Amino acid sequence: MKTNRFFSHIALYPLLLSGLVSCEHADTAAPTIVLSSPVNDAVVEAGEVLCIQVTFTDDVALSAYKINIHPNFNGHSHAPARQPERRLPAVVLTPQATGFEITLTSASQNDPLTGRECFRDIDIDIPEDATPGNYHLLVYCTDAAGNEAYIAQDLKILTR
Repeated sequence: MKTNRFFSHIALYPLLLSGLVSCEHADTAAPTIVLSSPVNDAVVEAGEVLCIQVTFTDDVALSAYKINIHPNFNGHSHAPARQPERRLPAVVLTPQATGFEITLTSASQNDPLTGRECFRDIDIDIPEDATPGNYHLLVYCTDAAGNEAYIAQDLKILTR
């Protein structure tokens, strides 16, 4: 009888261990990004400050962000294929026009994301000599597990 009880306990150990292992879930969910400002299709004049207000959220832990503004003179898109694409009319420029571009990262700003929710209010100076036209504003976020999300918006820079 003691032998049967011993073997029944041994038979339960693999079930208990598999239950403990299955409680640990890998973080596969990408973070979320809510861009409060600017709105899509915002217009900013060269020489002004573009105020970016963004909230990053993750179910486990945030890690880093990246913000990029680059020309969209050729009408390209960053939207996922399943979403309808909205394009501003392309601006025709001379071949030497290169446009304004900037990339800020949490590392370059010495501003790591911590916890599960972070708000950032970031000002970007648009140079006086920025080439007018259509631009993209991209905001990326990475969580501690390496999952990444991004949003893309259209932006127009005008001359004063």
